Amino acid sequence: MDPDADMKTTAIPIACTLTGKEARGQILEWGDLRARSREISSVAGGVQMIFPSSMIDEVEGLARRERACCSFLDIWTNVRGDLLTLQITSDDPEALDVINDVAGVV
Repeated sequence: MDPDADMKTTAIPIACTLTGKEARGQILEWGDLRARSREISSVAGGVQMIFPSSMIDEVEGLARRERACCSFLDIWTNVRGDLLTLQITSDDPEALDVINDVAGVV
C-alpha cells in the first residue's frame, strides 16, 4: 500500500466557494487593500504584503473571509512594531494564479 495514498486522495481542490458576484466583490476589496499596501513581494509559494499595523482589523477581516472560501490557501498575518505582514501561500503551484490575482501580481 502506498503510504502517500491518503494524502493524494485528500488534497484540497483549487476551488473557491463564493458565488461569482461574491467573488467579484471580494476581489474588489483586495484591490482596494493592496492599493494601500506599502510593499508587495514574492515569497516561496505565494506573496507577502506589508501594511501599516493600524490596518490589522481590515486586513485580518478580509484574510479571514478569504480563508473561509479558499481553503487551499495558507493566509496569515503578523504585526511587528508599526508593520503588519500578510502572507498568502499554497503548497499547490496551481494556486499561484489565485494568489497573484488577490495580490495584483502579474
